[in-house]
Amino acid sequence: MWSNITFADLIHPMTTDEFIGKYKDKQPLIVKANDLRKDVMSNIITWEKFSDYLHNDRAVSGMQVITPKGKLCMEKDNAYQSRKPSWSKAHYFEKKYVHDLWNQGCSIILTKAGMISPAMSALSSAIEKQFKGSAADSHLYCSPVRNALTFPCHRDTDNNFLVHAIGKVAWKVYRVFGKEGPANLTYKQEQEMQLRYDETLTVGDMLYIPTGLYHKAIPQGPRISVSIPLGEGNKKPLDRRYYDFTP
Repeated sequence: MWSNITFADLIHPMTTDEFIGKYKDKQPLIVKANDLRKDVMSNIITWEKFSDYLHNDRAVSGMQVITPKGKLCMEKDNAYQSRKPSWSKAHYFEKKYVHDLWNQGCSIILTKAGMISPAMSALSSAIEKQFKGSAADSHLYCSPVRNALTFPCHRDTDNNFLVHAIGKVAWKVYRVFGKEGPANLTYKQEQEMQLRYDETLTVGDMLYIPTGLYHKAIPQGPRISVSIPLGEGNKKPLDRRYYDFTP
């Protein structure tokens, strides 16, 4: 069922023509859950699968964590405190250190997650098929507690589809496009802006944010939400077919 989901299903009852004409590259959009979207998005990942994924640290690529000082900690740079093992010089994170940060309320981001499950792959594929020459890989934003440490108010360089797999997130989306402004705003700068949306979204809901529009996510408890940036311009998408390797 999920392999047949289309972009039209993701935005129903709005039509694709209406989305492209009124919203794409122009203004944000909230699409509330229906039975189909709730079913797909609730099957993207479980907390158990998230934990198993992080335990395989020799294979995991693209793990990031936000430290208590607000610094984005990339796994190949500084997500460790002790000496790197000799067998993983290129990509390494120290599980105990990351676990300690997690228990302090720091959010973990898993990039390159577009094939983490058939449901996740189906969502990205639906977007890629609608916008030819695009690639729509996925990033999981995972937080352990309410008001967990995450990114400040910021803008992205791609159109972004944000779907909700576990828990609730309060979103602040502003009316200001900052294509020439700073990537991240200070608290004072944020307070000076006018809100477009101030809503809490949950499983099955989707938020579209066009390139350059300032926004901020505030976890309302343990959550996993998914960012699907739309890379356009003669991009080559992943091979999303599932192959049977059983002998």
